[in-house]
Amino acid sequence: MIRNDRIRRVLAIFGNKTLPESAVPQDARFH
Repeated sequence: MIRNDRIRRVLAIFGNKTLPESAVPQDARFH
């Protein structure tokens, strides 16, 4: 079930690529 939460967060981050550079560190953390 934990993977589902991570997937949802990752999808949200990829879907919010329009956000400022502040979203880059979060995406890097998931990777």
